[in-house]
Amino acid sequence: LELVGKSPYDLIHPDDVERASRSHGMLLSGPTAVGYRIRRKDGSYAEVETVSQGISDQYGRLVEIQCSTRDESEINRLRSRIFEADRLREESQRSSQHIQSVLDHLPEGLLVLDPDRIVLNANLAACFLLSHQDLPGQPFDAVFEGAPRKPTGEVFLDGRWVTAAETRLDVTGDWIVVVTDVTETIVRHLELAELALTDSLTGLRNRTAAMDVLQQHLDDHELSATLFVDLDGFK
Repeated sequence: LELVGKSPYDLIHPDDVERASRSHGMLLSGPTAVGYRIRRKDGSYAEVETVSQGISDQYGRLVEIQCSTRDESEINRLRSRIFEADRLREESQRSSQHIQSVLDHLPEGLLVLDPDRIVLNANLAACFLLSHQDLPGQPFDAVFEGAPRKPTGEVFLDGRWVTAAETRLDVTGDWIVVVTDVTETIVRHLELAELALTDSLTGLRNRTAAMDVLQQHLDDHELSATLFVDLDGFK
């Protein structure tokens, strides 16, 4: 009853009056629908949508407007939440893609395993170093099954030596594994070891290597003979 005799434009938010008025001006062409903010009794504004139907007299003159208004505040809040959720999901996807791109450019292999050591994610280097293109979903330990392994932990896979450094996350129980190609390091160590036991001039085993062989025979209690040869004039 408090609204009887009042102009609806007095209740519409000032910024929305023009839009509502423009909608009412189109009633002669048919029903219209318009959204705007209307003032509540406590002075706050509600977001509403009004569907209006013009009533004309026999001469086609607009004599009455019938309106059906519904509160859109809750619907709009839900729409905003859905929009925000979609926005956050898109940002999360972009962030995940960016992180994956960064990981794929790392020279080291990087894997994430679940608490049961099933591969959840692996970058390109990990797939290459472990010679597996479809690592996600695979048991990580099965990758090394049957592969030659050094006492120091290095594993020989598809022509290269690799190491796998593992860290377990306390919060989730997941595993982070970093795979590194150590082939060059091992080859270099073997070369240095070989140089330490080889005479640089003749390419033959040096005194250190000869003593090692002799000691091995003694330790094994094998029948052995040692012959010393002196080469005169050797340069």
